[in-house]
Amino acid sequence: MRFGKVLFLSLVSFIVGVFVFLYTSEYTKLLKIRNRALWIQNTVAMLKRKNDELVRKVKLAETPYYVESVARESLGMSRPNEEVYYIILKK
Repeated sequence: MRFGKVLFLSLVSFIVGVFVFLYTSEYTKLLKIRNRALWIQNTVAMLKRKNDELVRKVKLAETPYYVESVARESLGMSRPNEEVYYIILKK
């Protein structure tokens, strides 16, 4: 009789152990998936902010005022019949 009890408890313990192992491994997978989803959501939000900033810069670059300022400052251009003066600083 005692042997039957020990065998029964061993079998129940084994079955419980298998269920705990399976639950734990599935729970771990679920946590990894949730963390990955959160990372993806954060990345999407960051990329949307970057995209909004780039759209703003493109709209700014399309304005005539910006084009003129780049032409004047970077390319040294001027309007027709306009005199440009350069200030040279001594060191």
